[in-house]
Amino acid sequence: TERGSTVEIRATIRSSDPDFGQQIRIIAEESGKGVSVKTVYPQRRVQRDGNSSFSIDYRIKIPSNAPLQVKNRFGSISVHDVAAAQLNNSHGSISVRESRGPLEATNAFGSIDVSESGGAILNNQNGSIQARDIRGELEVANRFGSVSIRTVSGGVTIRNTNGSVDVHEIGGELSLENGFASVAVSDIKGAVRITNNNGRVVLREAGKG
Repeated sequence: TERGSTVEIRATIRSSDPDFGQQIRIIAEESGKGVSVKTVYPQRRVQRDGNSSFSIDYRIKIPSNAPLQVKNRFGSISVHDVAAAQLNNSHGSISVRESRGPLEATNAFGSIDVSESGGAILNNQNGSIQARDIRGELEVANRFGSVSIRTVSGGVTIRNTNGSVDVHEIGGELSLENGFASVAVSDIKGAVRITNNNGRVVLREAGKG
C-alpha cells in the first residue's frame, strides 16, 4: 500500500451473550471503487432471562482525499477532517467537523451538527440541525426539530416545520419556509424570502450586500 492511501479499521464488539458476540463478523473488502466495511450479524437468540444486548464501535482512518460513505441504523456517527462525505443514519446523532468537499447528511431520530464544511445538504426528521462556518451553499430540510445556522459564505435554503429557525451571517441569498415556530434572521447579504405559518418572524440587517 502506498503511503497516504492506507485505510485503518478498528472495531470493538460488546455483547451480553458471549456466543452471539463471537459470531459477529466484520468484513472489509477492497475493489476498484475503494474499501468497504460492513457488519454481518448471526441469527439472534433470546437469552433465558429474555434480555440481551450488543454493540459494535468502529474507528476508521481513511486517506485525506478519499470520499466517505456511511450507512448506520442505531448509534452515532462522528466524522472529522474528510473530503466529500455522504452520511445516512436512523437512530443516533451525526456530527461532522472539517469536511473539505461537499457533504450530504440524512438522519431520522437524532441531531445533525456540522461545522467547517465546504457546502452541505442536511436532511432530518425528528431532531435538531446545527450548521456553522459553511464554505459554499447550504440546503436544509427538517420536520420536528430546531434549525440553527451561522456563518455561511453562499446562499441558504431552509424548509422546516414544528421547530424554531435561527439564521445569522449569510453571504448569499436566503430562502426560508417554516411553520408552527419562531424565525429569527440577521445579517443576510443577499435577498431574503421568508414564509412562516403560526410563528413569529424577526428580521434584522438584510440585503446589505
